[in-house]
Amino acid sequence: AHAGSLKGYSGKCWARWLAVDFDGDGSPEGLDRALDDARRFARFLIDRGVPAEKGLVFFSGGRGFHLLFPSTCCGAGPKVGFEGAVGFFCGEIAKLVKATIDPNIYKSLASLRVPHPPHDKSGLYKVLLPREELEGLDAARVTELAREPRPFEMPSWRMKPVAVLVDLWMWACHAEGTQTARLTAAIDGERRIFRDTFDFVAHGAPEGQRGTRLFRAAANLLDFDAPEPLLRALLEPAARLSGYPPEEFDAQINGAIAAHERRPSNPS
Repeated sequence: AHAGSLKGYSGKCWARWLAVDFDGDGSPEGLDRALDDARRFARFLIDRGVPAEKGLVFFSGGRGFHLLFPSTCCGAGPKVGFEGAVGFFCGEIAKLVKATIDPNIYKSLASLRVPHPPHDKSGLYKVLLPREELEGLDAARVTELAREPRPFEMPSWRMKPVAVLVDLWMWACHAEGTQTARLTAAIDGERRIFRDTFDFVAHGAPEGQRGTRLFRAAANLLDFDAPEPLLRALLEPAARLSGYPPEEFDAQINGAIAAHERRPSNPS
């Protein structure tokens, strides 16, 4: 209907493999931190029943690492908003293992580099790290291995769902399905404080997520007609904890207030 283009498609979608992107800051230390984050995330999946050979960790060839694991581990099926639910699912695991992930890949038409082609800037290849290398090598050694392509075969994506991951997936689907609607208007006059708002106030947010989560929390509190001084008193400590610049904090709060005031009608 659209000449082969996916632009504007908002129906059901699905993927055999779920992806997680761990980005460093371009420094050797940042790459080591990204590698450690990937290790902890992979261990979490393995400890809960995902076979080790189905948790595929790749050096991206650039600033970080990519992890792929089967969507069947949590019983995920085609749905509207699939990519958003995957973001909630992977984001929750990241919080549990204290890892920083890039949330920008959980959007329609977001892309992830395929294995083998050399990176445009570094000239290094995206290569798979077997389990023993993932656990035993540092980032410097990994970059040495990535100077040449490393052929591999993808394992089967099929596996039995793991009960605890199925429960987490069901929560992620609910969170994805309610977030947008509850940030813009009350449903049948109902208002709720999101779990994400409580979590941000208590723990802050990692770099890459802190601006978005600050805005969401502010919008959620404004649904309850929270006055601006209360809004700032609740959210500023969490923003400081996250290392969020004060001038950007002001911009996010002002933006949330302006968006709230532009609504055609506010929930009563």
